Amino acid sequence: IWVWGTPLEMVIDGKKISVLYLDTEGFESVGKSNVYDDR
Repeated sequence: IWVWGTPLEMVIDGKKISVLYLDTEGFESVGKSNVYDDR
C-alpha cells in the first residue's frame, strides 16, 4: 500500500480528523502499462 502525500486535516461533524490517501491497486492494477516500473 502506497501512502500519498501528507495528511489532509478536515473538520467533520465538529471533530478534527486527518485523512490519508492510500493506493491499494499497486503495480498489478487493471490499467497498468506494459512498461511500468515500480521503483
